[in-house]
Amino acid sequence: MNGISGALIRRGLKQDLRKHCRVGHWLFSLIGLALFLVGGPLTQAQTTAQLTGTVQDNSGGMIPGAQVTLINESTSASRVVQTNAEGLYAFPALVPDSYTLKVDAKGFQVKEITGIMLHAGDQRTIPAFTLTVGSELTTVTVSAASEIISTDSGQRTNVLDSKQINNLVLVGRDTTELLKVLPGATTVSSGLTQNSPMYNDLNVSVQQSAIGNGININGAVNRGGTALLADGANIIDPGNMASSVSIVNPEMTAEVSVQASNFGADTAFGPVVVSTISKSGTDRYHGEAYFDARNSVLNANDWQSNHQGIPQGSQHYYYPGGNFGGPVPGTNKKLLFWGGYERWLQNQGNANVLKSYIPSPEMMAGDFTNDNADNQALCPQGFFATPKSSYPQGAWCNDLSGTVFPDGSSIPVNTSAAANAGNKIPAQFIDPGAQALAKIWPKANANPATTPGGYNYFEPIPNLNNGWIYRFRIDYQLGENTKIYGSYQQAYDSQLAQGNGAHLYWTPGNAIPYPGGGESEAFYGKSIAGHFVHNFNSTTTNDFMAAWAFGSFPFVQPDPSAASRTTLGYPYGKVFQTKSLNIPAYSSAGTASFPDFSQASIFENPPGQYAVKKEAPQFNDVLTKVWGAHTVKMGGFTQNTDNFQSTFSTYQDGNLTVRAGQSPNIFTGNQLGSPNNPVANFTMGVLTGYSENDSSPIADTAYQATAFFVADTWKTTRRLTLELGARVEHIGHWYDRGRVGMAVFYPDRVLPDFNAGKYAPGYYWHAIDAGVPLSGQPNRFAYFDPRIGLAYDLHGDGNTVIRGGWGAYRFVTQVNDVSGPLVTAQHVLNYNLPGQKTVMLSQLNQLAYKPCTSQCGSGSQTGFDPSDYSQPLTYAYNLTVDQRLKWNSVLDIAYVGSQTSQLSDNSEGIEGSNFAALADQNKTPIGAFFQPDPVTGVLSTNPENLGTNPGNGGGTSTGNKAADYHPYGYAYGTASAYMNQGISYTNYNALQVAWIKTAGHVNFNLNGTWSKTLGSSLQENPFDINLNYGPTAVDRPFVFNASYTYQTGKINNFNRFVNGLLGDWTISGISTWQGGGYIPAALGNGVPNFGLGLTYTGLPADAKAQGITSGIGSAAYFGTDAPVPILPALTCNPTADLKHYQRINGNCFIAPPVGSQGGQKFPYMSAGAYFNNDLALYRSFPLPFREGQQIQFRASAFNWLNHPLPGFSTLSGGPLSLAYNVDYASKTITRNYNTSTFGVMDTKTGAPYQRIIELNVKYFF
Repeated sequence: MNGISGALIRRGLKQDLRKHCRVGHWLFSLIGLALFLVGGPLTQAQTTAQLTGTVQDNSGGMIPGAQVTLINESTSASRVVQTNAEGLYAFPALVPDSYTLKVDAKGFQVKEITGIMLHAGDQRTIPAFTLTVGSELTTVTVSAASEIISTDSGQRTNVLDSKQINNLVLVGRDTTELLKVLPGATTVSSGLTQNSPMYNDLNVSVQQSAIGNGININGAVNRGGTALLADGANIIDPGNMASSVSIVNPEMTAEVSVQASNFGADTAFGPVVVSTISKSGTDRYHGEAYFDARNSVLNANDWQSNHQGIPQGSQHYYYPGGNFGGPVPGTNKKLLFWGGYERWLQNQGNANVLKSYIPSPEMMAGDFTNDNADNQALCPQGFFATPKSSYPQGAWCNDLSGTVFPDGSSIPVNTSAAANAGNKIPAQFIDPGAQALAKIWPKANANPATTPGGYNYFEPIPNLNNGWIYRFRIDYQLGENTKIYGSYQQAYDSQLAQGNGAHLYWTPGNAIPYPGGGESEAFYGKSIAGHFVHNFNSTTTNDFMAAWAFGSFPFVQPDPSAASRTTLGYPYGKVFQTKSLNIPAYSSAGTASFPDFSQASIFENPPGQYAVKKEAPQFNDVLTKVWGAHTVKMGGFTQNTDNFQSTFSTYQDGNLTVRAGQSPNIFTGNQLGSPNNPVANFTMGVLTGYSENDSSPIADTAYQATAFFVADTWKTTRRLTLELGARVEHIGHWYDRGRVGMAVFYPDRVLPDFNAGKYAPGYYWHAIDAGVPLSGQPNRFAYFDPRIGLAYDLHGDGNTVIRGGWGAYRFVTQVNDVSGPLVTAQHVLNYNLPGQKTVMLSQLNQLAYKPCTSQCGSGSQTGFDPSDYSQPLTYAYNLTVDQRLKWNSVLDIAYVGSQTSQLSDNSEGIEGSNFAALADQNKTPIGAFFQPDPVTGVLSTNPENLGTNPGNGGGTSTGNKAADYHPYGYAYGTASAYMNQGISYTNYNALQVAWIKTAGHVNFNLNGTWSKTLGSSLQENPFDINLNYGPTAVDRPFVFNASYTYQTGKINNFNRFVNGLLGDWTISGISTWQGGGYIPAALGNGVPNFGLGLTYTGLPADAKAQGITSGIGSAAYFGTDAPVPILPALTCNPTADLKHYQRINGNCFIAPPVGSQGGQKFPYMSAGAYFNNDLALYRSFPLPFREGQQIQFRASAFNWLNHPLPGFSTLSGGPLSLAYNVDYASKTITRNYNTSTFGVMDTKTGAPYQRIIELNVKYFF
């Protein structure tokens, strides 16, 4: 707030302060101190509303000097202005509520309009207020139409008011779930194996919201393009730009508004802003007490549980709470309060299910034969020598054909495709370290023959999650021209991480409980916000706002000894001699292999805890001035967002990769391992990859945003309104508060740095080069972001309006996107096992980190492009036609579009996955392996094994290494050298149609959206980002949302019995149907090749001696080890001739010839449709002899049709996996998968997607 406006406010307040010093001096001092100590803004346009209009006589002539009074119907507070020479009046900075507008002019009858509803972000214009000549003692009163069409704004805003929040069916305690009913909202699943929504509101937590977790609005960047405000406090979680730092509770929320396209320059954030407004007190005392209850005894059993035969434990979710508000005694109703509290008592029973593959005890003892019952259960058809993708039971049913043991002995290659008795690993090769790692595995408990996906471990995990939330708000009318109001919220809960304790933030496939009882969380969040509004005169208003959001979200290790090396008897060392508490991590090798234990070393710093703290202080000031036909807003905004967090992605304990495969041992040079059985390699302690870090430092990052803006709403004619404005804003990149700085990459410095022995050659940061900013990326001093809009009232009566506009919006990417450059700058050393090498667990302590020597294992590094100023930018636009229809309803038809650019090419922002290889500057160029080795000059004739050229009687060593072909292989070997750039992009185009009615007995919002969300998110080509363009994972071609409420009212005024039985009931519901998304976008983090795998058949008998491997990958196809997927070619339309539950015709795919890519532009292959219906029935009963008091009983049913959604049981080796055999001699390609089951949805959704019943009782007083 500048000095001039501050002086004006002090001068204008002088009289009000004198008048109220007796009554409210102590209150004002306390409130003022709190507001000015809080660090954060309530952005005016997102938390307040504006009402404008004109006053005219019957002939259409404007009436200047008319007195216009606006009265808040809840608090009776009023504001008075006079119309200017153009007959225009304006009321800016209004609290969202219901208002009465009264106009009085000499010689005219008084006229008033009641029931004008204003919502956060509204810029409403009342159609020309026509006064009739007559007595000033006569008052004409009319009611406002419930659906006032905006006639002076081109922005698209959708609102959920208090009536809708109360009436509509809400599964949990998170209000953002209701966003799913709005036009342009898409419900997103967590993948092809779970077609139900990503969010699960059954289990409430502090950090919960559906934004970025299952609901996408107008195709915005999935995590980064949407802001969430609570009374103006920015409560979005900056870690992933989704979720929240404090939940939005429905019993404490008055309304939710969504600004979805081209809103004004006075509005911060964007391109989509979800603004929630808390409940407030009125001039009368009122309150309620309630109890919401869900208990599993009332629910239907889910489809998967019915098919598993495993009973679910008892569950209950109880939410007692209440609130109370009204005037503070002794303040003459000038000070109003409201407070609410709710307790969370949640016992999930065993609703959270973990599924995995547990090798039999015999397999872990080296026995891969059918001479025991356990192996017979896993491999009932015996063991096979054919490629793993064709195994009827999976990879652990390989017969160990061709396995080479540590001493050089081997099992002969079996060329028969017939089942056999299997093989055994000699006892001396059973690794004790592997046995120690397997001690944390649970016992198998499910029959793989009857379990979808072939899992033999299916375990519902019990979980308790208890917590509380409270919220308090005050509104203080300090004289006629000054108002102060603010709110404060705290919330807390504690439970197992993800409800199952397996992993932080997400549950990996094939996960098992973390040792010691599961990882647990104790979350605490709060937000505070305040407004200071002063009216200098009838044309000038200032609105100062401050807010602060804070969250502490630590995770803890319940029993540190349970995963410790000492407790489990893990005998081996590691590369770096830094302290390490736990056993190394390892990910599952996929279907029919072993469990996932991939959690990074998160409990090393601080010991036993993963620390997370977030805060966002903000300030904003807006001065509104009415000049003639112009309403001008100008002001400033600033915020600083901090994210303090333990390092998530480092592996101080080590990270093992165990896959099927056979490569030379890094020390002996001899081939080692089982070519097709990952469990055998695990049992022997044979690793196909290994990485390790030397430390796990804290990451304390922040970004600063500061803006100045001016916006003009110009009433050019009685029908046409123009909006012109711009923000001049500095939006900084994330920077390191520890003053080490983010790393940047200079390619031309790699060689001299390597020769000089520098750590991370080519990478620099502020601590070692002051010329590099703390953010790594350079920052623009300011951006100029214009915004324009128009509204044309076609007939001048507010019944038909054409609106639209265009605006530029910048936002900051999630903090996860900068973790890599910070880790590099923090000098976190990283060892990576060189490519095409194996190492044994027992050899790990022999590995050495060798900085800057030939083919050193320096590990991958990450930095920004030092010349890249990019900051994500969205151009949002719309053209809307609104038409009032009969029954006081509105038809809204709109084209809505956006274009977003400057997104990071190494980010999960677009759809939750990232194609890091785009940023890798050390990837091997296409075709390189087809050329002589740049170091040895020898041509490798077998790109899959560069070190050996096949030949009769045995292979010939070439001395070639994959690192030789990498651009910076001399410094980084085969590890990656990332240089992140803002070159990714996405766009959205949609036709949105909505029919809305919010008055009378029947209310509804019926809307359909035909849209296309495209972006550079497909992982098809790591060399050209434009070749990755296609539908994103959030794309849904058509969405239909319906929300509806029917209130019976009094059925028969003359029959008390009939009315008592059938009258005053309310039925409400939500129905959603949407087409399935693009399947290739959801395959393996966006790799659209259906996991296509090729394996040689008919190999020579001495294939091993010749160095010939059975697998064929990108090296043989494209001459590179970069992740270029082999895309299948099409022989017909894969969306035609489908069977029941089949989404793709597997007969239409064929592997492309070696050396070619195959088809890239597939037809739209959609997943199954999403369909859901929720319903509620309730009635309120007046209490006898208790005027104004009533009790309400409600019953709600979610998915009340109990309709399970079909889906795919697994992506790896399942009904969406392509496998081919290639004859070694003829190179003939044949299918090695079942075309009749390919693309068939072979399972249905499980808990919590079944019919769930909730009961509620509420007492109003």
